[in-house]
Amino acid sequence: MTNIIEKYLRETLRAIYSFSYDLITVERVRRYLKIKGKDRSKVSFITGSLKPLERKRFLKKIGSRRPLSYKLNFLKEMISIPEIIFSIMNDNKVKKSPKISVISQLA
Repeated sequence: MTNIIEKYLRETLRAIYSFSYDLITVERVRRYLKIKGKDRSKVSFITGSLKPLERKRFLKKIGSRRPLSYKLNFLKEMISIPEIIFSIMNDNKVKKSPKISVISQLA
């Protein structure tokens, strides 16, 4: 499961890095990746990969209505795609480990 999340996160970041300006929407990423709007599972993966980028403050949400728009909060030249992925994937692993320890203590 982690490989799928990492794959879509990498593809989404590749699309973001290819844009010439800083406005990011799911539709722009979807068009760059040549994903049809009917393919809801892939569109939801794109949406799901933008949310951790917002949580880690790499993106800033513009407005609160749909379509969700984001603005870059970093310079593309200052940080690479693997560094961003490493940061997000390590954060996910840290969040999951306390749950496992609580469950093992209850058993």
